[in-house]
Amino acid sequence: MIDLENNLKLKILVKENITRCYIDWMNDYEVTKFTEQRFEKHTKESIERFIAEKYESNTDELHGIFINNRHIGNVLISSIDYNNLSCNLSYLIGDKFLWGQGIGTCVISEALNIIFNKLRLIKVSAGCYENNHGSIKILQKNNFLKEGIRKNQVNFEGKRIDVFIFGLLKGAKI
Repeated sequence: MIDLENNLKLKILVKENITRCYIDWMNDYEVTKFTEQRFEKHTKESIERFIAEKYESNTDELHGIFINNRHIGNVLISSIDYNNLSCNLSYLIGDKFLWGQGIGTCVISEALNIIFNKLRLIKVSAGCYENNHGSIKILQKNNFLKEGIRKNQVNFEGKRIDVFIFGLLKGAKI
């Protein structure tokens, strides 16, 4: 069992964090099937461009998820809006051997700490495909509420499916 409290860190991602494993996750259908990344062919160069774009952005923060200093996934805080004190949140655990161990729940908790305490935002939104049961559980365990449904929003394996929209307001009582 991994000691997540002491060994899980979110750090701004830089191009030096790109490894063969990272590129491989981004091209692994099982890892990306619940994201729009499933349609892309990822290379070291395309990932470098993405990281540079996010690093230079005033409205996005791309964090790597690290356990014992090993990069195992990413968290993207995007569409940061300081007028409305809101943002969007997305995440991906690339290392499939770590799935089902509660890491995603801890990662989102850490991301919320950044969002609410460092960025001083008060509203977070996250979307996920209706059949992404793992992500739904992670969001619910972090007190997100389902705020909406985008009916028949995406084509998933030849079938139209819904996208659920979740939200969390800082300090909201569940």
